[in-house]
Amino acid sequence: TVSATETVTLLQAVGASGTRAPNNWDWIEGSLGVYSYTSFDPYWSAICGAGLQPIMEATYNNTLYSSGIFTGVLGSANITGYQNYAVAFVNHYISTCPNLIVELFNEANLTYATTSQWSGISYAAMLAPVSTAIKAAQPTAKVYSSGVAIGPNPFYLPVPWIGQVVHAGFTFTNVDSYGLHSYNYNTGTPSLTPAPEQVLLDVLAFYSCAGSTKQAKPIASTEYGFPIASVSGSTTTQGRYIARGMLSAIIGKFPLIAIYEL
Repeated sequence: TVSATETVTLLQAVGASGTRAPNNWDWIEGSLGVYSYTSFDPYWSAICGAGLQPIMEATYNNTLYSSGIFTGVLGSANITGYQNYAVAFVNHYISTCPNLIVELFNEANLTYATTSQWSGISYAAMLAPVSTAIKAAQPTAKVYSSGVAIGPNPFYLPVPWIGQVVHAGFTFTNVDSYGLHSYNYNTGTPSLTPAPEQVLLDVLAFYSCAGSTKQAKPIASTEYGFPIASVSGSTTTQGRYIARGMLSAIIGKFPLIAIYEL
């Protein structure tokens, strides 16, 4: 087990300026309306105390409000419960981590995270009120949408799902950035993995889709990386690909790029 202090040391050693990790809803709210942060306080205190950027995932569901953890946040009671939990942990951490970013769910478009497909329309019905509630409680907190995932093989950009979100009839005034997990490796035939600069085309497609409803926002690459198989086992190539991806993020003016994983 790596301690919070050791985590900070490792992050600083590789030159990372921040980190992204979950604040599991079912761990924090173990009984209705009762929130405990004992599993997370040491970690975030160390991260924020070292001046690193905290990206806090609000994941996943909670069986107090839903049939399972890996289900979409659906219906008024479930959305209200999720909203209360997200606002509560932002209120709890804002003094320790004044620059915190909260990411509302993780890979909401993939079935592993929600068991059955969570539609973009239903995700939008959660995103709009929850982001508004967080900003009302803590205006300086930044709110990102779920990192929408590309893939699996053959890799595809889930523009139709994104389109459902932005065309659902909601406004996202209180969302600072849309999240994208811009992996572009080919899981079936790793040698066919596109060059890292593919990420610019992926983000442009996402941005253009959102912009079609006049709700274009910065696109944050909240997960990005190259598994060792995609670079023929070469850590040198892996490092160069990550560097090229980071340079692409500068060109594309991404708010941030989070490498997953080293």
